[in-house]
Amino acid sequence: MNNNKKYRALQELERLFGGYPHHGSHQQENVDFATDISEDEGNLYVSIHVPGIKADKIDISVDGNQLRVVGKREEEHVTGDKRYVHEEIEKGSFERIFTLPCAVDEAKINAELGDGVLHIALPKKDKSAGRQIKIKRV
Repeated sequence: MNNNKKYRALQELERLFGGYPHHGSHQQENVDFATDISEDEGNLYVSIHVPGIKADKIDISVDGNQLRVVGKREEEHVTGDKRYVHEEIEKGSFERIFTLPCAVDEAKINAELGDGVLHIALPKKDKSAGRQIKIKRV
């Protein structure tokens, strides 16, 4: 097993079992894909930290009241004699699913990616007054 694979195996064990303190650094919770969700009267706003991920590697979908964000951070290949001494950046695929607090207008959703943050604006659907249902006599 090469050193890179050994290190990744160690990282996985650290992730599963809480890890151990590293000399010269401090252990920190994984904050990749940290998310904030806010709202105003007409919109929901979702901001997700996605550093190092290009827009064409992210898919966003809405199904009912579920917002689904799927993406992939590409593996950075080291070449020649270069090897990792310390590696923390998570690679591979991710998926985040959020239950939305209200119905949104799927046709008007807007998403932008800038400075490593994905911003999604989801316009709320107009609340309909509903309809009155008459009861027929039989």
